[in-house]
Amino acid sequence: MAINATLGTVEYRENGGIAVPVTFPENVIAPSKSIFEIKYVSGDALTDIEYRLVGQDTAFAVVIEMPLDRKGRFQIAANGDVLKVSSGGWENVVVTAKNVDYNTSVPDYKKYDEDFTPNVKFDVILQLDTEVTLTNPVTYFGSDDATYLDFFLFEGAAFSLPNIYRKTNNMYPTLPIANFSNINGNEDWTNTNLQTEETTIYLLRWSAVGVTTEPIFAITIKPGLFSGPVS
Repeated sequence: MAINATLGTVEYRENGGIAVPVTFPENVIAPSKSIFEIKYVSGDALTDIEYRLVGQDTAFAVVIEMPLDRKGRFQIAANGDVLKVSSGGWENVVVTAKNVDYNTSVPDYKKYDEDFTPNVKFDVILQLDTEVTLTNPVTYFGSDDATYLDFFLFEGAAFSLPNIYRKTNNMYPTLPIANFSNINGNEDWTNTNLQTEETTIYLLRWSAVGVTTEPIFAITIKPGLFSGPVS
């Protein structure tokens, strides 16, 4: 006999953690992580990875800890039996195998530029060495009032808070940024989908700064701002 299971949406966690939900149609007892196997598909070798099976009743998860600076794809497939609580009998697990892409590269800054137009705007451009998204600040800080700017410490000139944008491609911009007064008219930049669309380049823009000489300014970025590959 067999019992079907379903592999759910992959969850990427901090520091290379990956969790894949497993749902059974009825309560089971899963004696070992070996019920599921991790198979190499492509990319870096799957050496030194660790995984475990956690959960109870119908809801479980395969939790994988990937070493840092790895990139590739593996597959999760069924390979064992579980004990059905209702009958006390052992059933072979049947599941549609799932491919999982992973990238545990640690983001680092590749380039930092400032661009100043007197009395008009001040731009800070951040380029990273790998594609990332921005972390949900509400979830990260546990406050409904949290914003992306809570990840920054600004020192120096007393400006108002900036707007943040992502570049829609990974081509480093020519400074000054052209045609940016109307953001809807510049397809290279957007302030939408910051948590779902990856890029290597972000922009902080202060408008109408009201000064005529380039300010003395410093930015500190707190841990946790960037997500995927590893925050």
